[in-house]
This record gives sequence, C-alpha cells and structure tokens, in this order.
Amino acid sequence: FSIVNPAFLKMFDLQETSDIKNVNDRNWGEWQVFDEKGKLLEVDEHPVRKAAMTGKTVSNHLVAVRAPSDSKLRWMLISAAPILKPNGQLDAVICTYHDVTERKQAEETLRDSEERFRQLADASFEGLVIHAEGLILDVNKRVTDMLGYDPADLVGKPFWEFIDTNYHD
Repeated sequence: FSIVNPAFLKMFDLQETSDIKNVNDRNWGEWQVFDEKGKLLEVDEHPVRKAAMTGKTVSNHLVAVRAPSDSKLRWMLISAAPILKPNGQLDAVICTYHDVTERKQAEETLRDSEERFRQLADASFEGLVIHAEGLILDVNKRVTDMLGYDPADLVGKPFWEFIDTNYHD
C-alpha cells in the first residue's frame, strides 16, 4: 500500500481515492517519468523503485513526471530512502518529491535568452567585451578576431592587459 500526503495529491491533481502505485507494483504505465534528456524511464529506473530494489538511498534525482490525471509535465527532484527490517528486507520507502518545474522553466528561458544574445553579439561589426570590476567575463567573435586571441585567453583576465599602456589612465 501507499500513503501520500495532501501536498503530493495536490501536486499531481489527484484525489485521495486515486490509485497510487507502490514500489512493488510493476505496472506504472499510466505514469510517465522521463530523465533529463527526455528518455522515458522503465519502471525499475524510477528513483523510488531503485531505492526499494537496492536498499540504498537515492537523493535529488531529477526527472520529469506526467501523472495519469494530468497532461502537464512537472520537473521533480525525487529522493527515496528505504526503511529496512532488522533482517534486511525492505519494510517501506520514504519519498520526497520537490517540484522544480518553475526553476527548470526559468533556466530554459535564460538559456534561450543567452543564446539569442550570443547570436546578436557575434553578428555585430563591433567588438563587444563584457567585464565586471575590470575582469573580462565574455567577448564576442569580433574581439577575438581583432586581438588574435581565443576567448579562453581573454576571459578572466584584467581588461587593462589588452589596452595599450598609453591609455591606461
């Protein structure tokens, strides 16, 4: 049997009467769980099932979950800790599901924005240097062409190293 708290039910838009599969049930077909690359996980690859099968704790395993009652994909950090009987057999598994969907969406939005900025910066006819407190954080392709350096040679170095000493002041 499975015991779930109201937060879990709400997270997946489930009712108390919903059939929640436990770790011994091999038919989780209604639930879809994907790894970070979008691969659908087999039942035995699910973090909770892994903890139950191995007797070892699984911590902060990132997966995307689609519940049977919902079409939304939610990103979860799942942790599962097996509770063993004195004889070493599995007694129960305590699981936590931490919804990180908003964080994943924010990361994706930031990645898209950074990619658009990179494309714009590299298309520029001007050399662009991003720096903070005098240290170079990033440069566009035009700067590397003008100076004849690889970006790795510039990033992290003081900006003034690449300025003629006559202009340091």
